[in-house]
Amino acid sequence: MKIGLTGGIGTGKSFAMSFFEKKGAVLFYSDLEAKKIVQNDLSVQKAIQNVFGKRAFDTSGQYNTKYIAMIVFNNNYLLKRLNGIIHPKVHEVFNQFCENHKNKIILYESALIFENKASNLFDKTILITAPLALRIERLSKRDGLQPSAILKKIESQWPDAKKILLADYVIDNQDKIEFEKALEQVWNALQKMQHFSG
Repeated sequence: MKIGLTGGIGTGKSFAMSFFEKKGAVLFYSDLEAKKIVQNDLSVQKAIQNVFGKRAFDTSGQYNTKYIAMIVFNNNYLLKRLNGIIHPKVHEVFNQFCENHKNKIILYESALIFENKASNLFDKTILITAPLALRIERLSKRDGLQPSAILKKIESQWPDAKKILLADYVIDNQDKIEFEKALEQVWNALQKMQHFSG
């Protein structure tokens, strides 16, 4: 069973993923896979260079993340083109991953499931939310970022109100004990579904 887990930065996706892993889920991190693909797939590298030029990779062949991020940050068209190169490859890897883990609950983590119109890849989607002030506090502690920089990142993603309408499960992460209780309930629901579909 394929489950998409999403949420904005600082909402607690990592904690949710490790919680589900302890319960027996198999995890797939889309960002990590995307990085591997960009670093190792020559056809992807060529396609990125065709759009962004030679500076997309430095002289040692490393992906120039800062340069690309700077270009796509305020350019939706180029961001879509970049995603159009990388995401289909990530989905190919994910499909193979699912083949290798049949009869398991598989969690695919990505901040942009709804933005990338990828929710149809999953049997169910889980959205993790948290109040804005709490997210800013967590991210400034974790990454040492200024509130203004954090807000810019948050604003580049869809607002929770928009994603809530699309998600099958919405879990609010304000209180650790309540958060774990809600994760437990969702896990039990997923196991029941898997049992009946299996």
